[in-house]
Amino acid sequence: MTNTRLLSTDSLSETWLGMLEAVLEEPLGKCGPILAEIRGIEASLPAENLRVRSELDNLLIATPKCVRTEACALTIFPYRLWTRRRDLSHQAFADLCKSELFPRLKKLDRRNRRGVYFERLINFSSEVDQVNEVIDRMTSGIKFRPTGLQMACFDPTKDHSAGRMLGFPCLQQVGVTFEPGGGFSITGFYPTQYVVSRAYGNLLGLSRLGEYLSFRTGCELSRVAIFVTRPLLGIKKKANAIALLSDIKSSC
Repeated sequence: MTNTRLLSTDSLSETWLGMLEAVLEEPLGKCGPILAEIRGIEASLPAENLRVRSELDNLLIATPKCVRTEACALTIFPYRLWTRRRDLSHQAFADLCKSELFPRLKKLDRRNRRGVYFERLINFSSEVDQVNEVIDRMTSGIKFRPTGLQMACFDPTKDHSAGRMLGFPCLQQVGVTFEPGGGFSITGFYPTQYVVSRAYGNLLGLSRLGEYLSFRTGCELSRVAIFVTRPLLGIKKKANAIALLSDIKSSC
Protein backbone atom coordinates (compact mmCIF):
# COMPACT_ATOMS: atom_id res chain seq x y z
CA MET A 1 0.00 0.00 0.00
CA THR A 2 1.35 3.43 -0.98
CA ASN A 3 1.25 6.06 1.74
CA THR A 4 -0.14 9.51 1.04
CA ARG A 5 2.59 12.14 0.90
CA LEU A 6 1.91 15.43 2.74
CA LEU A 7 3.52 18.57 1.34
CA SER A 8 2.97 21.70 3.41
CA THR A 9 4.61 25.12 2.95
CA ASP A 10 3.67 28.78 3.24
CA SER A 11 4.28 29.43 -0.48
CA LEU A 12 2.31 28.34 -3.54
CA SER A 13 5.53 28.04 -5.52
CA GLU A 14 7.27 25.91 -2.89
CA THR A 15 4.26 23.62 -2.54
CA TRP A 16 4.21 23.06 -6.29
CA LEU A 17 7.96 22.41 -6.32
CA GLY A 18 7.40 19.74 -3.69
CA MET A 19 4.86 18.08 -5.96
CA LEU A 20 7.28 18.20 -8.88
CA GLU A 21 10.07 16.63 -6.82
CA ALA A 22 7.67 13.91 -5.62
CA VAL A 23 6.68 12.77 -9.12
CA LEU A 24 10.27 12.94 -10.37
CA GLU A 25 11.47 10.69 -7.54
CA GLU A 26 9.30 7.81 -8.78
CA PRO A 27 9.05 5.95 -12.09
CA LEU A 28 6.58 7.59 -14.45
CA GLY A 29 3.01 6.99 -13.32
CA LYS A 30 4.06 5.35 -10.04
CA CYS A 31 3.87 8.28 -7.61
CA GLY A 32 1.44 7.70 -4.74
CA PRO A 33 -1.28 10.09 -3.56
CA ILE A 34 -0.30 13.63 -2.59
CA LEU A 35 -1.94 16.10 -0.24
CA ALA A 36 -0.34 19.46 -1.04
CA GLU A 37 -1.24 22.49 1.03
CA ILE A 38 -0.37 26.15 1.50
CA ARG A 39 -0.71 27.47 5.03
CA GLY A 40 0.06 30.73 6.79
CA ILE A 41 -1.73 32.92 4.26
CA GLU A 42 -1.23 36.44 5.61
CA ALA A 43 -2.69 38.44 2.72
CA SER A 44 -5.70 37.52 0.63
CA LEU A 45 -3.59 35.18 -1.54
CA PRO A 46 -0.72 32.75 -0.83
CA ALA A 47 2.84 33.97 -1.30
CA GLU A 48 4.47 33.21 -4.65
CA ASN A 49 7.94 33.24 -6.15
CA LEU A 50 7.16 34.72 -9.56
CA ARG A 51 10.51 33.53 -10.95
CA VAL A 52 9.34 29.96 -10.40
CA ARG A 53 6.12 30.66 -12.27
CA SER A 54 8.06 32.36 -15.07
CA GLU A 55 10.44 29.41 -15.51
CA LEU A 56 7.48 27.03 -15.63
CA ASP A 57 5.61 29.21 -18.13
CA ASN A 58 8.65 29.25 -20.42
CA LEU A 59 8.55 25.44 -20.55
CA LEU A 60 4.77 25.33 -21.02
CA ILE A 61 4.88 27.82 -23.90
CA ALA A 62 7.49 25.64 -25.63
CA THR A 63 5.54 22.40 -25.05
CA PRO A 64 2.81 21.39 -27.53
CA LYS A 65 -0.75 21.30 -26.17
CA CYS A 66 0.20 23.06 -22.93
CA VAL A 67 -1.05 26.44 -21.74
CA ARG A 68 0.43 29.01 -19.38
CA THR A 69 -0.40 28.92 -15.69
CA GLU A 70 -2.68 31.96 -16.00
CA ALA A 71 -4.79 30.24 -18.66
CA CYS A 72 -5.13 27.17 -16.46
CA ALA A 73 -6.04 29.24 -13.39
CA LEU A 74 -8.67 31.10 -15.41
CA THR A 75 -10.72 27.94 -15.83
CA ILE A 76 -11.21 27.74 -12.04
CA PHE A 77 -11.73 31.44 -11.41
CA PRO A 78 -11.64 34.44 -13.84
CA TYR A 79 -9.48 36.59 -11.59
CA ARG A 80 -8.62 39.42 -13.96
CA LEU A 81 -12.25 39.90 -14.97
CA TRP A 82 -13.28 40.02 -11.32
CA THR A 83 -10.57 42.52 -10.34
CA ARG A 84 -12.01 44.86 -12.98
CA ARG A 85 -15.60 44.29 -11.86
CA ARG A 86 -15.46 44.06 -8.07
CA ASP A 87 -18.36 46.49 -8.02
CA LEU A 88 -20.74 43.78 -9.25
CA SER A 89 -22.83 41.61 -6.96
CA HIS A 90 -22.15 37.89 -7.12
CA GLN A 91 -25.28 37.35 -9.23
CA ALA A 92 -24.31 40.09 -11.68
CA PHE A 93 -20.76 38.74 -11.93
CA ALA A 94 -22.07 35.21 -12.55
CA ASP A 95 -24.41 36.52 -15.26
CA LEU A 96 -21.49 38.33 -16.92
CA CYS A 97 -19.44 35.13 -16.95
CA LYS A 98 -22.30 33.09 -18.40
CA SER A 99 -23.23 35.60 -21.10
CA GLU A 100 -19.77 36.75 -22.21
CA LEU A 101 -16.79 34.90 -20.70
CA PHE A 102 -17.73 31.24 -21.07
CA PRO A 103 -18.83 31.49 -24.74
CA ARG A 104 -15.58 33.32 -25.52
CA LEU A 105 -13.42 30.70 -23.80
CA LYS A 106 -15.15 27.90 -25.71
CA LYS A 107 -14.63 29.75 -28.98
CA LEU A 108 -10.95 30.48 -28.32
CA ASP A 109 -9.95 26.93 -27.33
CA ARG A 110 -11.82 23.80 -28.38
CA ARG A 111 -10.55 22.05 -25.23
CA ASN A 112 -13.06 24.20 -23.36
CA ARG A 113 -15.99 22.99 -25.44
CA ARG A 114 -17.28 20.81 -22.59
CA GLY A 115 -17.09 23.72 -20.19
CA VAL A 116 -14.69 25.16 -17.62
CA TYR A 117 -14.62 24.62 -13.88
CA PHE A 118 -16.05 27.98 -12.83
CA GLU A 119 -18.97 27.36 -15.17
CA ARG A 120 -19.70 24.10 -13.35
CA LEU A 121 -19.41 25.90 -10.02
CA ILE A 122 -21.88 28.69 -10.81
CA ASN A 123 -24.11 26.96 -13.36
CA PHE A 124 -24.11 23.24 -12.55
CA SER A 125 -26.40 21.42 -14.99
CA SER A 126 -27.56 24.90 -16.06
CA GLU A 127 -29.45 25.18 -12.79
CA VAL A 128 -27.41 25.49 -9.58
CA ASP A 129 -25.05 28.28 -8.53
CA GLN A 130 -22.98 26.32 -6.02
CA VAL A 131 -20.72 29.27 -5.21
CA ASN A 132 -23.74 31.34 -4.22
CA GLU A 133 -25.00 28.48 -2.04
CA VAL A 134 -21.66 28.33 -0.22
CA ILE A 135 -21.56 32.11 0.24
CA ASP A 136 -25.08 32.06 1.69
CA ARG A 137 -24.22 29.29 4.14
CA MET A 138 -20.95 30.90 5.21
CA THR A 139 -22.71 34.19 5.98
CA SER A 140 -26.00 32.90 7.41
CA GLY A 141 -24.84 32.76 11.02
CA ILE A 142 -26.72 29.48 11.36
CA LYS A 143 -24.88 26.31 12.37
CA PHE A 144 -24.86 23.81 9.52
CA ARG A 145 -23.30 20.44 8.84
CA PRO A 146 -19.56 20.52 8.03
CA THR A 147 -20.22 18.64 4.78
CA GLY A 148 -22.50 21.40 3.50
CA LEU A 149 -19.84 23.58 1.88
CA GLN A 150 -19.10 21.36 -1.12
CA MET A 151 -19.13 22.22 -4.82
CA ALA A 152 -19.16 19.50 -7.49
CA CYS A 153 -17.42 19.72 -10.85
CA PHE A 154 -18.02 16.15 -12.04
CA ASP A 155 -21.48 15.85 -13.58
CA PRO A 156 -22.47 12.19 -14.09
CA THR A 157 -25.11 13.15 -16.65
CA LYS A 158 -22.35 14.53 -18.90
CA ASP A 159 -19.07 12.99 -17.78
CA HIS A 160 -19.73 9.26 -17.56
CA SER A 161 -18.40 8.38 -20.98
CA ALA A 162 -16.67 5.50 -22.70
CA GLY A 163 -14.17 7.92 -24.23
CA ARG A 164 -10.54 7.19 -23.34
CA MET A 165 -9.59 10.86 -22.96
CA LEU A 166 -12.16 13.53 -22.16
CA GLY A 167 -9.72 16.17 -20.91
CA PHE A 168 -12.35 17.66 -18.60
CA PRO A 169 -13.10 17.58 -15.74
CA CYS A 170 -9.99 16.48 -13.83
CA LEU A 171 -11.09 18.49 -10.80
CA GLN A 172 -13.87 16.46 -9.21
CA GLN A 173 -14.93 18.59 -6.25
CA VAL A 174 -14.08 21.75 -4.32
CA GLY A 175 -14.59 21.69 -0.56
CA VAL A 176 -14.67 24.60 1.88
CA THR A 177 -14.06 24.03 5.59
CA PHE A 178 -13.88 26.33 8.60
CA GLU A 179 -10.46 25.86 10.22
CA PRO A 180 -10.11 25.23 13.99
CA GLY A 181 -7.67 28.12 14.33
CA GLY A 182 -9.91 30.55 12.46
CA GLY A 183 -10.63 31.35 8.84
CA PHE A 184 -11.51 28.79 6.21
CA SER A 185 -9.73 26.43 3.84
CA ILE A 186 -10.45 25.54 0.24
CA THR A 187 -9.48 22.13 -1.16
CA GLY A 188 -9.60 20.69 -4.66
CA PHE A 189 -10.00 16.92 -5.09
CA TYR A 190 -8.36 15.36 -8.15
CA PRO A 191 -8.44 11.67 -9.16
CA THR A 192 -5.57 12.55 -11.53
CA GLN A 193 -3.36 15.64 -11.67
CA TYR A 194 -0.79 16.70 -14.27
CA VAL A 195 1.89 18.26 -12.10
CA VAL A 196 3.95 20.11 -14.70
CA SER A 197 1.23 21.21 -17.09
CA ARG A 198 -1.64 21.88 -14.67
CA ALA A 199 -0.89 21.76 -10.94
CA TYR A 200 0.57 25.27 -10.55
CA GLY A 201 -2.32 26.86 -12.41
CA ASN A 202 -4.81 24.78 -10.45
CA LEU A 203 -3.32 25.89 -7.13
CA LEU A 204 -3.41 29.48 -8.37
CA GLY A 205 -7.03 29.21 -9.52
CA LEU A 206 -8.18 27.62 -6.26
CA SER A 207 -6.35 30.32 -4.28
CA ARG A 208 -8.11 33.02 -6.26
CA LEU A 209 -11.48 31.34 -5.81
CA GLY A 210 -10.70 31.33 -2.10
CA GLU A 211 -9.95 35.06 -2.21
CA TYR A 212 -13.28 35.63 -3.95
CA LEU A 213 -15.14 33.70 -1.23
CA SER A 214 -13.25 35.70 1.38
CA PHE A 215 -14.30 38.95 -0.30
CA ARG A 216 -17.96 37.90 -0.44
CA THR A 217 -18.17 36.51 3.08
CA GLY A 218 -15.72 38.55 5.13
CA CYS A 219 -14.06 35.31 6.30
CA GLU A 220 -10.28 34.99 6.11
CA LEU A 221 -8.71 32.45 3.77
CA SER A 222 -6.15 30.53 5.83
CA ARG A 223 -5.35 27.38 3.82
CA VAL A 224 -5.38 26.17 0.20
CA ALA A 225 -4.92 22.48 -0.62
CA ILE A 226 -5.28 19.88 -3.32
CA PHE A 227 -5.57 16.13 -2.85
CA VAL A 228 -4.40 14.06 -5.80
CA THR A 229 -5.01 10.33 -5.96
CA ARG A 230 -2.73 9.71 -8.96
CA PRO A 231 -0.19 12.46 -9.69
CA LEU A 232 1.28 12.35 -13.20
CA LEU A 233 4.08 14.37 -14.76
CA GLY A 234 1.89 15.91 -17.47
CA ILE A 235 4.50 16.25 -20.22
CA LYS A 236 6.05 13.57 -22.41
CA LYS A 237 9.73 14.28 -21.76
CA LYS A 238 10.80 13.67 -18.17
CA ALA A 239 14.19 15.19 -19.01
CA ASN A 240 12.50 18.55 -19.59
CA ALA A 241 10.92 18.43 -16.14
CA ILE A 242 14.27 17.50 -14.55
CA ALA A 243 15.94 20.42 -16.37
CA LEU A 244 13.15 22.74 -15.21
CA LEU A 245 13.66 21.74 -11.59
CA SER A 246 17.41 22.22 -11.91
CA ASP A 247 17.02 25.66 -13.51
CA ILE A 248 14.60 26.78 -10.80
CA LYS A 249 16.88 25.62 -7.99
CA SER A 250 19.89 27.35 -9.51
CA SER A 251 18.13 30.65 -10.22
CA CYS A 252 15.61 30.94 -7.40
